[in-house]
Amino acid sequence: MDTKNILRNSTKVIRNSFEKAYISKVSDVIVQYIKEWTCYKQARNIMLFYPFKSELSLLKLLEDTSKNFYFPVVDGNEMYPVKYDKKLGFKTGQFRISEPAGEKFESYQSFDLIFTPALSVDRAGYRIGYGKGFYDKFFAKIKTETIKIVPVFSRFFIDSIHPDKHDIPVDYIVTEKGICHAIRKSEDDLVCRHP
Repeated sequence: MDTKNILRNSTKVIRNSFEKAYISKVSDVIVQYIKEWTCYKQARNIMLFYPFKSELSLLKLLEDTSKNFYFPVVDGNEMYPVKYDKKLGFKTGQFRISEPAGEKFESYQSFDLIFTPALSVDRAGYRIGYGKGFYDKFFAKIKTETIKIVPVFSRFFIDSIHPDKHDIPVDYIVTEKGICHAIRKSEDDLVCRHP
């Protein structure tokens, strides 16, 4: 088993041991950081993800009616966004994860922010997901200016993940301790700063 799979499995075990009240508390703190973040305030089209099991939840952001929110829908080996409509709500998707009911959103270049689920993330913005590669494929289709951010428990914000060639890093990491910009000066000189 490679290092990534070992880290993926150990992180799942730890995270699944967290109590719901703790997950909810950390989620609320992270949502508050996001609401106060300039990049969020300036954004119009935002992609979220629906929390599954012990994942952090950003669903309280849906209370902000000044934004357009989208969620991923998985169809076979493809992932595409669908705009959230309160009237239509959510349905159960391919992996028993809630997905918005609605039509496929084709304007991938319209996104300002994309919040990405992860088990773990490093200081350079490389993440460990669930091993399917959906987000890396999706990131290849969006404009370079789109800001990619991972919300994660601070204990899973680590020094280095040793990415594979196909891995695409995110730009920011938000934990219960704050928002961190992943800066990649070079492959050997990684810096993390708190704005």
